[in-house]
Amino acid sequence: MKRLLQWRGFQFSIQLPNVLVYILVILTGLYGTQVSTDNFATVITWIVWWAAIVFTFVFFGRLWCLMCPFSAMAEWLQRLALWTVKRESFGFNWKWPFQLRNLYLATVMFLILTCADHQFGLVSSPLYTAYFVLIILAAAVVVGLLFERRTFCRYVCPIGGLIGTYSLFASAELRVVDRNACRQHKDKNCLLGRGEAGYGCPVREYPGEMDNNYSCTLCTECIKTCPKDNIAVNVRPFAHDLVNLNEKRLGLDMSILAVVLLGLPTLQTIVMIAPWEGWMQALVQFSGLPLPIVFGVVFLIGALAIPLGLFAGTILVFRLLAGKEQVSYRRLFINFAYAFVPLGLLMHLAHNVKHLFGESQILVPVLSDPFGFGWDLFGTANLQLSSFFSKGLLTNLQFGLILVGQGFAVYVAYRIARKLFGANASGFLRGLAPVLVMMVLWSIFNLLVLNMPLMERH
Repeated sequence: MKRLLQWRGFQFSIQLPNVLVYILVILTGLYGTQVSTDNFATVITWIVWWAAIVFTFVFFGRLWCLMCPFSAMAEWLQRLALWTVKRESFGFNWKWPFQLRNLYLATVMFLILTCADHQFGLVSSPLYTAYFVLIILAAAVVVGLLFERRTFCRYVCPIGGLIGTYSLFASAELRVVDRNACRQHKDKNCLLGRGEAGYGCPVREYPGEMDNNYSCTLCTECIKTCPKDNIAVNVRPFAHDLVNLNEKRLGLDMSILAVVLLGLPTLQTIVMIAPWEGWMQALVQFSGLPLPIVFGVVFLIGALAIPLGLFAGTILVFRLLAGKEQVSYRRLFINFAYAFVPLGLLMHLAHNVKHLFGESQILVPVLSDPFGFGWDLFGTANLQLSSFFSKGLLTNLQFGLILVGQGFAVYVAYRIARKLFGANASGFLRGLAPVLVMMVLWSIFNLLVLNMPLMERH
């Protein structure tokens, strides 16, 4: 494994298949049938990729960033090389504005993407899916040509913040073996590069001080450039970063996104339950407003106002009950936002379980006829397959995931409270009560939503 990760062609060998797949997504979306269940673009993107990618967050963190086709094509053009090291840059190599070095832009981009998905029916439109891929690719290329390194990945990518937040829960990490060796080594090759061995970190994350998975894109450049052989890939307990977060590396932008990611999986599930259409029509008739405006308002309330409002109020009650005025409201807000990450992540996982394990079998016939032209390339075009998993089993699995998320959330909240107030401080357990109540109520609501009939992706 060490020799594989040190090989210069390793990342390219993983990126290239994804690039080819998404070139096919663009072509099938633009020129293939517009029946979503018969088109490779919609099936591979929304039933397989978007459902399966969440599982990589849980176990491997930012593994997708290692193989992302969008950053790959932007980086190849920026470097004018596929895997060899060239010091010339094809772009302008500008610095990203200091005022934008946060996750607010990425969060807005993600909210726009999610809202557009429902407003324009990306999931059920091969053509719009192709447009979506082209827009993301164009954005990655333009930012890559204008700004240095992987600026797009760190500050612009609409799912970059989501992946970074969820990767804090992951059971794997890339870290230095000995921090003292990094302190004594003056050249900082992992950050600046080392000749033909490799480039510096593309997101400017110094491994010698890195203590969480948030920004590391697992590009493996530091493994190639470290002359001390001081970089390791480790297996660790789930939620390790969440209970060991360094406050100096936390920001309000990261915490707001963490709370937004609590509400979005729930809202996306509600949008797909059977009664949803009836509710929306009732709101349209009651308000007299067009459906897009009504949905936009409901989306903002469900994705932002409700989770952020409930969390802000819960933290206010926490501070009053804990009786520790020396811990500021802002500090409590920023820290306890991460206690809710397991709830959002496991709900996201539960939401996608039925799609991945209950619907992904339709990829088999589509592979033989990706454009829907009547081909039968592999002899599977006429297969009518059903899922190996019953709906009851999948529902039970969803319930189990929600309960696991609840357990982790309680544990993380307790560890954060101990860190802020001290193990022997009086009042912190009393103050923790409203946080635990919000967690339990949110989990119960998620269970109720998951117990309702869920429509398929298409």
